[in-house]
Amino acid sequence: MRNKSYIALLILGFGASIISCGSDETESAHTNEGNSAEVENPVTEPQDTVEPVEQVKWHEGEEPTDVEKLQLLSEFSSGKKNFDFYAVFTEPFWAFYFFGNEVMFHAADFEVPEVWPLEYPFTDDEAEQALSFMRNGEFWQLKVTKEVGSDGMSNIDYPYSVKLDLLEGGGNTELMKGE
Repeated sequence: MRNKSYIALLILGFGASIISCGSDETESAHTNEGNSAEVENPVTEPQDTVEPVEQVKWHEGEEPTDVEKLQLLSEFSSGKKNFDFYAVFTEPFWAFYFFGNEVMFHAADFEVPEVWPLEYPFTDDEAEQALSFMRNGEFWQLKVTKEVGSDGMSNIDYPYSVKLDLLEGGGNTELMKGE
């Protein structure tokens, strides 16, 4: 009888340890008694890790995906990614980001910005230049002049004046934020 009791306790103990191994509950803290005082050692839960954001990568001449365009716009707007030049117009609310041999065009009513190749990249060395690109089969040319420009609504004085047909705006080589 003693052997049967021993085996029953052993089975119950083994079963309880299996059940506790499969439990989703975690111990939040446990206390160790030291020589004269109790010391609490918190058991921390694993924290969610932040996944690194993939850098936008596409090769010249390739069309970036909508996700890549939105990511690039976010990086330009937040200052996480540099651009060579940007131009801004109000009424309509348009922004152009020139980077390398490409330009990103974003309008307030766009869900996704557009990206096209540039004929010639922006250079900070010239007093006046024309940045040309094709949009939907139509030739666009943005004239950039090193003189004070305005976006038409804010009190920001941009170091460049930009013109696109009848629109006038301001431009800069770094993002300017209103105060």
